[in-house]
Amino acid sequence: MNPTQQQVQDAFQQLYDSLNDAYWSASTIENKDRIRGCADVIFDILSQLTADGIASRSADFQQLKSSVQSVKSKLQELQKEIDGVIHNIEVASKVADGIGKALDTAARFLA
Repeated sequence: MNPTQQQVQDAFQQLYDSLNDAYWSASTIENKDRIRGCADVIFDILSQLTADGIASRSADFQQLKSSVQSVKSKLQELQKEIDGVIHNIEVASKVADGIGKALDTAARFLA
């Protein structure tokens, strides 16, 4: 069963919140910048997901797909390296889990 728009929005909100927590736990300014860059793109995706019935509006839906695609590789790379970026295991775990859930949910919604 494909997720609802609200479920996708919830997954990205959880990811956004965990990235904001991770920002404060990041070990270097470069890592803080990297996390903030991802969080900014996630915020844009969240803004797009607030539009009612986005799946029925092809131009808006394509823009959402493009936004998710543009951040996907950055998030996957961050997910692989999160233990070196964030030394707080709980925060790192939330970010890694949030990335996986958001990308999986979005992939099923945008298919």
